[in-house]
Amino acid sequence: MTKRAEAGDLDHHAAIRHFFLHRQQSYSIAEIAALWRVAPEDVRDIHHDELSRSSNEAAQRISWVDVLDTSVSFSMLRPVDIERALGPDFALARPDAWRTAEVTIHLPRFITVALLSDAAIPPDLSLEVRVEQLILESFMSGLRLAACDEDRCNRQRRV
Repeated sequence: MTKRAEAGDLDHHAAIRHFFLHRQQSYSIAEIAALWRVAPEDVRDIHHDELSRSSNEAAQRISWVDVLDTSVSFSMLRPVDIERALGPDFALARPDAWRTAEVTIHLPRFITVALLSDAAIPPDLSLEVRVEQLILESFMSGLRLAACDEDRCNRQRRV
């Protein structure tokens, strides 16, 4: 990994850490785009329904809970990056069940070829990230993430 990539990762982890530990009620399109490292147009496309309710461009903001749900549902923030960013403060922001575990798997090559050629997945993603997204999507399809409110986080800290 180059020094430039390392600095980028540190900046990204700092942004993730700030998002989880210093929550705002809502976020602008520009703030979400910076957090996800995507173009503002991509954020608008993803949150089209919420944004269409407001005609005032300056007032178009997305709630923290919706940004979190979308971050995980669309793999905009990888769980491993969230865990690395939060470090020892992970329990302040996420339930322990969201900690990651390193897993090595062996797949037949036809599956890896299919994953690497899937046009629905951005081509710059590694096979590891593609498999991670596929697994997360299969678990998230029936679930709605609940935000970790203060009471629940406090209960977790006391246990």
